[in-house]
Amino acid sequence: MTTILFAGGGTGGHLFPALAIGAAVQSLEPTIRLLHAGAERGIEATVLPARGVPHRLFPFQPLHRQAWWRNVRWPGLAVRLVRDVDAWLAEVEP
Repeated sequence: MTTILFAGGGTGGHLFPALAIGAAVQSLEPTIRLLHAGAERGIEATVLPARGVPHRLFPFQPLHRQAWWRNVRWPGLAVRLVRDVDAWLAEVEP
């Protein structure tokens, strides 16, 4: 089975085009499996579950430019995210 993974979101300007492309692809080839990856704090956290779209949300955090001291936890979070995303990709095999 072919799987297509859409990654991104945060705003509707990124999420809704991905959903539209996925719907168009699936209308042409119904056997294709669509998955979405996004952030727990983005619009995808409410839209994807409400639409019943297969997805996984991760605790992504932005890098702060003005309040740079808020980035102190970012390296540890990045390591954890890479590990979590890698494990999920191994599981779903897109």
